Amino acid sequence: MNLIERWAEHMQLGPVSNNRRLALTLDRVRVHLLEIHPGQIIVQARLCDLPLQTTQRERTIERAGQIALARLQASASVLTVDEDQSAFWLQQRVQGSDLQTLERAVEGLVNDIELWRAAL
Repeated sequence: MNLIERWAEHMQLGPVSNNRRLALTLDRVRVHLLEIHPGQIIVQARLCDLPLQTTQRERTIERAGQIALARLQASASVLTVDEDQSAFWLQQRVQGSDLQTLERAVEGLVNDIELWRAAL
């Protein structure tokens, strides 16, 4: 049983159909857990869509950059952009097999998403 399966069991979420990936909603945040290698999990959540209008898009990117810089020391969450450059995501990498480390990462990411959404 891998860390995602163990965590889902610990959280009483029931069986995980795909043991390498799990998506769930916590406090109105859709959180995705993805095992990228044994013992390495990415915990991520979609932050927001990037505006299509150029001026708004540039302002959003600039504001996100300022927030990311200010949060470097306060948070383990990293700002990313999806492949088609249509949305910002926050993610954290978890290494090891400790349930509490994964739990802290998920909780931290949910808290960070709420903070980021309010700031943007």
